[in-house]
Amino acid sequence: MDDIWECSDCLTAGGFPPLLWETLQRLGYTEPPTYYYCECDVEGVLKCEMHLHITEHLENTEFRVRCILAYGRELRDTCRIAACQALMHICQEYETSINDTHAKYIPVMDHTSLVWRKKIKALKKAKPQAPEYTLMSTAKYLNALDTLYENQELELKISNSKLKDVEAETQALSKELLMLNSTVNHE
Repeated sequence: MDDIWECSDCLTAGGFPPLLWETLQRLGYTEPPTYYYCECDVEGVLKCEMHLHITEHLENTEFRVRCILAYGRELRDTCRIAACQALMHICQEYETSINDTHAKYIPVMDHTSLVWRKKIKALKKAKPQAPEYTLMSTAKYLNALDTLYENQELELKISNSKLKDVEAETQALSKELLMLNSTVNHE
């Protein structure tokens, strides 16, 4: 990657960065996270590397400094990836602190945690006539989307790995064919 790094708060990107900032504010943060990024062209493909920094909490020493590393194609998608990861980490680490906030049902990194399982169990018990049913249904839907995304991401990684193997094999066979053609032409 090039050494030309820029920074932004990414709050105008939409999606996860504003949601992360809103969650951090609810936890008492006074400064938004800083997104340091580098965009470059690698063999005709646009790439973006990002380091999202969440500074130390001014009052609560239990909230530590964070740096989330993310990769994407361009600034807009990469800042969303970084913010989503940070949000999931924060919601995991401070599950009880966010229980009474808008972030209560944001998926966490570890779906097997006791607090997360209790939240999902409560979602499943919601009655259709309850006032919060729509909200809970939306949370279930978003959780299902998150799981689907994770599964598709894994599938894509496997496919990309296989593609790289096939490309390497194709390149090796092409070289072998060139050598054979060269040998045949010299005879």
